[in-house]
Amino acid sequence: MPRGFCDSPVGRVQLLLLPLRDTAMVRRLVAMILLSLAMLSAPMLAWAMHEDVAGNPGAFLEGLASTGRQGDKGRLVLGDFSVALYESDEKTGPNATVIVDAEDSAAWFMWFGSESPIIADHCTQGFDVIKSCEVGDVCYIVNGEHYTRYVCVAVDPFGINDRHDMYLSSGYNILRGNEPGYLYMYTCNKAGEPRLITVVVWKPA
Repeated sequence: MPRGFCDSPVGRVQLLLLPLRDTAMVRRLVAMILLSLAMLSAPMLAWAMHEDVAGNPGAFLEGLASTGRQGDKGRLVLGDFSVALYESDEKTGPNATVIVDAEDSAAWFMWFGSESPIIADHCTQGFDVIKSCEVGDVCYIVNGEHYTRYVCVAVDPFGINDRHDMYLSSGYNILRGNEPGYLYMYTCNKAGEPRLITVVVWKPA
């Protein structure tokens, strides 16, 4: 190599290209580039989807509404699952039983004047889908020409449901001390055994 060649622009470029003669090096460089693109694509796609929804909320609402009929409290849409919501004035009893026993029907109720609704349904009617929820998942309640978006903040598969109260495994009573504006869902862990439940907690997003 001529003296001073490495200090010339052409020399520096050729030195940079020397590693590319190694096939293994080329593969590693390509892999690094693809990995970088993959890491960037997820947030970019999420941003693009958000912008699309924000730019055309009518079409998004229409898509939610097309999942099925709405109850008097709207319809819950959670991934590929959806169910009509009907208000119950009680956690247990004839009114709640009629609602949850019906197909495509989940109970929606407020307890002791709380500001957080609770949704309940049988695990045998598809509502066991909540057992697969993870923190960060999203659901929607569509009601008429409006919808509310919620994000999952907690999943507790060891909840306790007794006649008057409902507890997380931590001992927190979601019926008497729930967070205003939050949404709670629960279902039995096993059919016919209503005491042991899975509770999923959501907040508006």
